[in-house]
Amino acid sequence: MSKKSILTKSQLKALKKTDLSPFINMSGLMVPRMLNVFIETLNQKEKGVFDEVFPVGGQKKIYTQLAGTPTPPIVINLARSLQMTTMSEEEVKKQNIKGIKLNIDDMDLLTEGRIGKFLWRIKGQIGPMLGISGVFAPFIKLGPRGLKELKKKALTHFKPLMDMMPH
Repeated sequence: MSKKSILTKSQLKALKKTDLSPFINMSGLMVPRMLNVFIETLNQKEKGVFDEVFPVGGQKKIYTQLAGTPTPPIVINLARSLQMTTMSEEEVKKQNIKGIKLNIDDMDLLTEGRIGKFLWRIKGQIGPMLGISGVFAPFIKLGPRGLKELKKKALTHFKPLMDMMPH
């Protein structure tokens, strides 16, 4: 495992038998507030990009699911204010929400930085992934320098939260 890994092997193993629904629901309350505070610190161009991706009253939803775990699909409503929740697979299908399913082995590859192998494993989901990435395309308007600055601002803003996470 690389030094920059977000999750450890033991944390990944624990995901197989842990339902993250309470954590997701708590995040659904906290993340929108933190994101709104962060957005207020941005310049007008950066705010404009966030307004495109997370429009007021937006209806675009995406999901991700950790297959092989008790956690139901995690649904994110890309609106201002952002909403995060869990839904049953049936409800996700009924609402025709686009998203991706990852299993623990996929997550392991991501945490190890083995992107090529990860992409090969999920090649059947490339279409939905491209569709989801298209939602975030407005960030390209910032250009390489703007994206770098935005990343720096985000890391600085969220550093206290990141420091609380287990290593």
